[in-house]
Amino acid sequence: MPLPPGNVEVYIATDRCVEYAALRASSRCEDRRVFAMLEKAVGVLKKNPYAGDRIRRRQIPAEHHRRYGPLDNLWKYNLSRSCRLVYTVARDDGVIVVVLEWFPHDEYERRFGY
Repeated sequence: MPLPPGNVEVYIATDRCVEYAALRASSRCEDRRVFAMLEKAVGVLKKNPYAGDRIRRRQIPAEHHRRYGPLDNLWKYNLSRSCRLVYTVARDDGVIVVVLEWFPHDEYERRFGY
């Protein structure tokens, strides 16, 4: 269920900020396309942080727990038919969404064992 605007904050994981900034500054067509998809996804997640599909706990790769600490939840959002975004949701006074990474669909399948 969507939450009232202003109750959801969306952040990019620290280890992805440089990549995100590079996409924003790039003049390459593909980079600009990926950046536009990410911006659209951030807008969707601000309105509804549960817009993606929840990934079962047993399918969360150990690498994600090592890189981002123990994760209670992980979600997948389809940026396009060939690109996936992975994020986690936390609750405090509001809702915090942290975008952990984005990658091609085939890499997503390989990493998550589909």
